[in-house]
Amino acid sequence: MRRSPLVAAAFAAAICAIAAPAAQAAFPGTNGTILFDRVQPYEDQGRTLTVVPGGAPAPLSAGVGGMTPSLSPDGSRLLFSRIVTHGRYGAADIFVANADGSGEVPLTDGTGPEHGASWSPDGRRIVFSQKPYGDRVPTELWVMNADGSGKTQLTRAGQHSYHPVFSPDGTKIAFQRYPLDDFDTADLYLYDLNSGGEQQLTNGPGTETDPDFSPDGTKLAYSVDYL
Repeated sequence: MRRSPLVAAAFAAAICAIAAPAAQAAFPGTNGTILFDRVQPYEDQGRTLTVVPGGAPAPLSAGVGGMTPSLSPDGSRLLFSRIVTHGRYGAADIFVANADGSGEVPLTDGTGPEHGASWSPDGRRIVFSQKPYGDRVPTELWVMNADGSGKTQLTRAGQHSYHPVFSPDGTKIAFQRYPLDDFDTADLYLYDLNSGGEQQLTNGPGTETDPDFSPDGTKLAYSVDYL
């Protein structure tokens, strides 16, 4: 089965990633702080954002309930999602804070579950997934300015699009897509911000998720789950 040249060397990219800048770190990246979300031992505690600044892991002040963190390219700001309640709905909104977790500000306002946000290489834009409330409603990709203004829908495929990441030159977005009624199958896609066109990069047989670009933008590392 043929695959796009962009992902043909994914395993090589994964190996190179050991020595290359960390995935989803500040671009172009340096060794240093590791940021992650941690599932707490008890269900009612949810998740917390945790930082490893060269020592033992420590929770961030804004970390309670935080998920899928992403540092800005200059390392000064932090994106994350948090479960919030809007009326009778519980969903995730996107927040931005200082890198130490202080001064958090919401960027989204409950239109639907919004999560998986990541920065553009210049730190001016943010791409994320949004699913309006309702049954059988697709999750599409959106982009907004770094202050939360100018929200614009990108994809309109009627399926579930997740885990968007900008290419190093800021012109493309890689992401994973599930059929509307099947979360056991996912393929990788590439969205061109200049043309608005999409390219399917993989076509099974496994579930392919979590894409991330190599530093030069010519390859993608990703995960595969063979069911």
